[in-house]
Amino acid sequence: MDAEKLKVLVGVFLIFLPLISSQSKYSKEKNEPKDKYKMETPFRMNKINLVWQKARKRIAANRVTDLYADLKFQDSMELDAKRKMAEGLDPDGAYENTVRRKFFGILDRYNLRELGDDSDPVAREVNEIHKPDEDIDVKLANMDPKIRKLMKQAELAGLDDEEMSDLKTELDHHQLRVDEYNVLKNEIDIMDGLDTNSIEDLKDVDTDWKYAEKRRKKLKEDHHSVKEGYERLELMAKKMASGTSNELEFTEPKVYDLWVTALKGNFSVQELESLKKELHHFEHKLKKHEYIKNEVLLSEASLRQSGQKLDGDSPEKHENLIKKEKDYQYKVKKYHTDLRTRIDKMLRHSEL
Repeated sequence: MDAEKLKVLVGVFLIFLPLISSQSKYSKEKNEPKDKYKMETPFRMNKINLVWQKARKRIAANRVTDLYADLKFQDSMELDAKRKMAEGLDPDGAYENTVRRKFFGILDRYNLRELGDDSDPVAREVNEIHKPDEDIDVKLANMDPKIRKLMKQAELAGLDDEEMSDLKTELDHHQLRVDEYNVLKNEIDIMDGLDTNSIEDLKDVDTDWKYAEKRRKKLKEDHHSVKEGYERLELMAKKMASGTSNELEFTEPKVYDLWVTALKGNFSVQELESLKKELHHFEHKLKKHEYIKNEVLLSEASLRQSGQKLDGDSPEKHENLIKKEKDYQYKVKKYHTDLRTRIDKMLRHSEL
């Protein structure tokens, strides 16, 4: 290449260099959003933006990123609740109620309950949500219609204070399980809906694909727990509505099924009495396991309210509680299998 051609090429390059540079800069600026933590309205829901605008001026700087992540996830849940309502997918408002509880949990976590007077739309909504002395009718309003009917029958049966207290406690525990399940299910739905261009969104909610798999596994466990909770409430309501009888001797579904199976056999009175004592002992263990499971749920809720993440780096006390629950779960499962085997053997023997 001669010197003259080289000069021409260099000249052309110098002419187009500013244009190339500006296009590169434009592309970079276009693809890189402004500092999201300084934006006044980074979310799609106005309610969430109002909380963000007030909260970031009041909380410590090191908590702003956590608040943003929580509100980003809440924003997605609020939109999802709105969509479900519009499409008639939440006829009894159960999911909407879960989202509202989650929203109030965020306000509690960052000490944002006092957001102003009743003219503040966020404060107004918070006041509507927070009803600590919620009575049994309010709790039942968002429950399965079949169980709600059974509960009302039990209430009309003239329960004493202790029975009503037991009923309300079980309702509280069941509501906690349902709320946890709904929040977790929606979290996974959102993660499944993110595409490969949304990796940054995943980071915003402190998650990754490995974490997502762990959450799916927990969702399966929670689904089983909710199902058992429904069965327990149904059996409890039946017993309270009809009064104690031999058929409704037990309130734990697993124990009740074993007892009904045994009653179908040709057992002697002595054999049934012995089995009944054994089943009462088993029911006691199941109730203890249920108590431990509820302790785990309450511990998780407490950690969330304090802004801590449930990603495997939880406090030692919480991890020990989880281990205790898993160990007890294994023992209860083994006990149940042993009892089932013994009853089946007794049935076969009685048929001979």
